[in-house]
Amino acid sequence: MTASTPAIRAPASRSVRLIRLTPLIDVIFILLIFFMLASTLEDHGRVPLGIAEGRASSERPTDRIHIELAPDGVTVNGALIAADDISEAVLQHRRETPGGIVTIRAREGVGLARLLRTTADLRGAGINDVALLPAAER
Repeated sequence: MTASTPAIRAPASRSVRLIRLTPLIDVIFILLIFFMLASTLEDHGRVPLGIAEGRASSERPTDRIHIELAPDGVTVNGALIAADDISEAVLQHRRETPGGIVTIRAREGVGLARLLRTTADLRGAGINDVALLPAAER
């Protein structure tokens, strides 16, 4: 070799690096334990409701407290009230004529969140015998 020609180098040997899966498995296992401990399997948001099929023979029409949810307002036994006063109106009716069940009918355009909020408000006021009515026929 002469001094003027550059030396040809052999390609560097490629070292094969192995990816170790043990740390990855450890991280996944820790995350699994964290989410198992952080979550719960209980259903806290369940609202028990019945479906009102028809009026029982022993029940008078005045015994039933009927709530109608419409996009433009709320009525309790035909009287228009503010949406925040539903529980108080039902409790007032119960003081006057005890007994009977509370039925709720949601008109078209009323969202599920509003229906659930209404039933939750009634349960918060201690009214547990609530039934849903199917939408009225047009």
